[in-house]
Amino acid sequence: MGHDIHFLQRLERVSLQHVELAMSLYHDPPMVEAILRRVKLPETADSVAISLDDPERGPFIIVNRKGRFVTCLGEGMRVEPMTPIINRQRLNSIVDKVDGYRELAAEASNLAGKKGRVHQLLRRIYTAADELSREEFIAIAAWQPLLGAEFLRQLLFAVKSLNTTRLLLRKIDRPPKQYDLALREYWNNFWAVGHLSLLAGMDARELLPQMPALAEYLAMGESLTLPIVRQGFLPLVLRAAWLAGKLGKLGLGCYKLAHEKAQDPLEVTDTAAGLLALAVRHSGLRGEIRKILERFGAKNETPVDQSIGRICTLAQIALNLCLDKPDEYQQLVAESGRMLYLDLARQRPEGGQVTPAQLAGVRDDLLLPALAGAPLCFLGDPGETIHALMMLPHAVRAQPEEFYFTRADLAAVSQPWRPEDSLRLLRIYRDRCFGGAVKPVRSVETPGRNDPCPCRSGKKYKRCCIVSQAAAA
Repeated sequence: MGHDIHFLQRLERVSLQHVELAMSLYHDPPMVEAILRRVKLPETADSVAISLDDPERGPFIIVNRKGRFVTCLGEGMRVEPMTPIINRQRLNSIVDKVDGYRELAAEASNLAGKKGRVHQLLRRIYTAADELSREEFIAIAAWQPLLGAEFLRQLLFAVKSLNTTRLLLRKIDRPPKQYDLALREYWNNFWAVGHLSLLAGMDARELLPQMPALAEYLAMGESLTLPIVRQGFLPLVLRAAWLAGKLGKLGLGCYKLAHEKAQDPLEVTDTAAGLLALAVRHSGLRGEIRKILERFGAKNETPVDQSIGRICTLAQIALNLCLDKPDEYQQLVAESGRMLYLDLARQRPEGGQVTPAQLAGVRDDLLLPALAGAPLCFLGDPGETIHALMMLPHAVRAQPEEFYFTRADLAAVSQPWRPEDSLRLLRIYRDRCFGGAVKPVRSVETPGRNDPCPCRSGKKYKRCCIVSQAAAA
């Protein structure tokens, strides 16, 4: 308690309003731990100075690495040269975020029930598929500060599991009933990748330093989101782009190198989406990203170059439209989102025209959940690639919970899963990446030695073609 007593004695150096802030931190150890977790302290620093007002003149409270309060410095008193300083703006930002997490945690506890069945709530990531509600996502996201690194690990594992399952199921065109469980898990895993992309992305920049191997992997120009975008599933692409946009400057270096190495249109779709997301979320990066997209958009030497160029041009168009003509862009998003919602809600007549009244009846807060919930696949479909890139700026600006329908709205669009839903995705991926359905191997019927020769010479097989075949062998 020696350090704490010294700190309390030195509170006389600051004004009353600053004493109140200092004591609120002193009586809230979890808040101090959260502040220290979010500040990258150099290994040589034994303590940190938290500014209660001016970032240079103070006053300051000095806290050691373990969260113990050391002393208090009045306004104008000098901080040790090697001591990092947390300014008041940064302090307020962290406090607001932690307070927000506490409110979410309280709601999560209510949803989990009095018995505290948190594991059942988290299990919904892997079992809810497209029926995860906004309320459930908010409750799960309340645990993100504690489980953020685990969500990121689970994301990488879920993508790997999805690819493994696909290899086992892709040859099955008309599976028997006993395959329904595997097909259902495949469908659930698709959506779990999307849920985990948002959960891992909420604090992506703070999580990566905790995973040095992954950070080094990204520094080499490997894309974090390519395995997600490779699935060719629109809901996953929008969520992966949201994750990419949260990486900030760290993501720019990664996607720039990956973009230069990309040779396949699917790889370029991933890097263009990542660069587009970063440009939408971070104004300081837009100039450099525009130059990158323009340079690659001019490629036209080979058919593959032309395809890559078209994707980069589409990303430029989407970026320019959302930034320079926001009203036109929002109208485009609204038209697309309303049509998809009517499809999901089964309110669009087959082969018929949608009435203006139907379109006007779709609320604005339903647009993103409809875009992010429509089970569309863009593999081998240029039209869906255009759709994904054009809707992307709208998605990356949203809060993660806005990707989901509320529990009340979900009832109107929810449809029971069918094995055909999984089979459709398997067939699309098989046709795009594995050259179509596996062709059955037919056995060739060989005639007997005393049978008539198949060449119709009138001789027995043993005295005709079998002799020439043996000689050739």
